[in-house]
Amino acid sequence: NIPPHRSIHKKAQDLVMFLQLPAFPPINPQTLLHPARLSLRYLTDANLPDELHRWVCILMDRADMANQKRHTLDLASHPALPLYDLQAAALIIVTMKVLFGLDDHTEWNLSNEAGSHDDLGDLFSFRRWYRLVQAALIQAQQRRNQDIARKQWKGKKPFFINKRDKHVVIKRKRTLDNVQMCLKKLTSCPAPVQDVAPSSFQFCWGGEDGSDGPSLQHMKLGKVVSLNHDVSTPSNFKYWHPPLRACKPRSCTSHYSNMEPTLPRSFVWLLQLFSFMLDVEPWYLFEEVLEVERRVFGIKTPQSGQQILIGGQNETGSNTKKRSRTQRGDPNLRELQWQGNDQQGETN
Repeated sequence: NIPPHRSIHKKAQDLVMFLQLPAFPPINPQTLLHPARLSLRYLTDANLPDELHRWVCILMDRADMANQKRHTLDLASHPALPLYDLQAAALIIVTMKVLFGLDDHTEWNLSNEAGSHDDLGDLFSFRRWYRLVQAALIQAQQRRNQDIARKQWKGKKPFFINKRDKHVVIKRKRTLDNVQMCLKKLTSCPAPVQDVAPSSFQFCWGGEDGSDGPSLQHMKLGKVVSLNHDVSTPSNFKYWHPPLRACKPRSCTSHYSNMEPTLPRSFVWLLQLFSFMLDVEPWYLFEEVLEVERRVFGIKTPQSGQQILIGGQNETGSNTKKRSRTQRGDPNLRELQWQGNDQQGETN
């Protein structure tokens, strides 16, 4: 079996601690492992507009995830090996929740508005993007399943336990190879197709033959982002999130299996899309999304029904001059209204 992502990452972390490796080279914004560069790559693979990258960077700054010290492994200051790919994908998912809601209502309403005002055909529609990517996702999943089914999971060299049986095992393998060669000649099988050069991209978007569909990278975020006092502001003013209670890694496991039936379907589908692209399990990516939300809100254990406003109001709705931790950062997100619920997956 192919080892899962979590197992490989844990083994790598154990090796770092066992070997006492020196500090890694700094992961600055120009490095390919930085969330700013990785998120741009995943936006391209997911066929999302390039304008989303600006909002991902704004959210990254708000979550204090742009600091290179957080991404550079150093046993003295930062001994944990970062999850570079999961962090970038989680930032994109949280950004999509900020702009489109992903509550099974807001994203479709915004798509209707974009469709009714799309005179030039350059406005991004969540509905159109979903239909396009869903069709490509089904085909890619079928191709992956077929490749796994066709692959022979056995070594080329014979394996034997007892040295006395070595000549018997080698003779059987030689006979098997000869029989298979004779069968191939009798069936007149065509010459095998040469393998295509490996690529880390799961999809191919564009107008070329064999692509998965037209590219939407040039689309504009009109009707999703509007100008408010000459400042770009999301049209969606509310944000939902599951409970953000702090969990103990040793005693607490993932709650995704229990929460998945109550989560919005659009959000679950987006999790499955990026999980397929990264070849990880959805619950693993879901935990990273919750971690990004904890950092964005600046809180670890919100109370039931707690409301965090960024527009200059406190939890009870009265105006206040004191700025909370969530008010700091880029003014483009200050008009958002954050709400936390203890009911799993409830939208506001």
